[in-house]
Amino acid sequence: MIDDLAVTVHFDQPTPTPCGPFTGGQAPIIQAAQVADFPRPKAPECTDANVMPVGTGPFRVDDFRPNDVISLSANSTMPGTCSAPDVISKMEAVGKGVALSAFDRLVERIEMNLTDPSPSLPEGERATCNLVPAPAAFASDNTGCLMQDIEGTKALLEEAGRSIDSNGMRDKDGKKLSLLYQTSTNAVRQDFQTLIKQWWGETGVETGLRKISASVFFGSDPGSPDTFPKVYADVEIYANNFDGTDPQSYLAGYTCNRAPRRETQRQGENINRFCDPAYDELVKEPGRTADLGKRGEIAKKLNDMLTKDSYVIVPLVDHGRVSARSNTLGGVALNTWDTELWNAADFYRIKE
Repeated sequence: MIDDLAVTVHFDQPTPTPCGPFTGGQAPIIQAAQVADFPRPKAPECTDANVMPVGTGPFRVDDFRPNDVISLSANSTMPGTCSAPDVISKMEAVGKGVALSAFDRLVERIEMNLTDPSPSLPEGERATCNLVPAPAAFASDNTGCLMQDIEGTKALLEEAGRSIDSNGMRDKDGKKLSLLYQTSTNAVRQDFQTLIKQWWGETGVETGLRKISASVFFGSDPGSPDTFPKVYADVEIYANNFDGTDPQSYLAGYTCNRAPRRETQRQGENINRFCDPAYDELVKEPGRTADLGKRGEIAKKLNDMLTKDSYVIVPLVDHGRVSARSNTLGGVALNTWDTELWNAADFYRIKE
């Protein structure tokens, strides 16, 4: 802390992209007094600070009820959604607002669980096409997954000794090849589940489907068995992306030590429990590399290690962001590289 309005940020090594702290919607300034009683391991329990932050932007939170409503008021101290297309069209047809959309790097993907998903196993005993589609400088030319090959899949399963049994399903040594496939309750994701189950069924793989309330699936309750980091299933599907335009921190989330564990209250980005020493070593390079071209090549290699080289992650679609604005709200400029409220200070009411 330099004074009330200035701080010094210290990095533990040379940092080619130093403009991350305090920029973007994922790096807010948090008032120390609000979280003083909740050190990092207890952060998920810091309910009041999480839902009623002391805002430093153009608006402050008055009331917030998850999955229900949020009310905000102008901050006097400041100077100066995933729905099917037909649903969005019907909403716009009401005439109250205008739908907005733009593309960036939000990827809907299938996440493969590399461990035994049974919740009955003790801790530590579970057996074990782009993730980064944009910016262009970091996007691999990985296109192999765009062509479906059901017959090729059948051949691979046969080669692995997974033959078709009398019920038309694959098994090996009497053990059926059966997958539990989970996601959040969402009409689009249920369509994905149905279609993918059909395709996997054509190859002889039995698939059970499970859907979980989004507030639970994406929740942070360390005691819930149904949050997406727990992954008590073989595969799960959801969408995720990274803040800003550089994927360095995002790709660093797949190192061995980022796997959710009991001692981290099941928090951690590496929900697949992917662990590759070569990946862990390569992911250090962006922190020592300033040249943009070289950083792009490293990012592409890391992306490929997670996708086409191992299929730990199976990307499906690069989502266009969909939002909307009221017909009476001006100044809105959809920016998919940051929070939608990035220029909220420019919003104004349009007189009808």
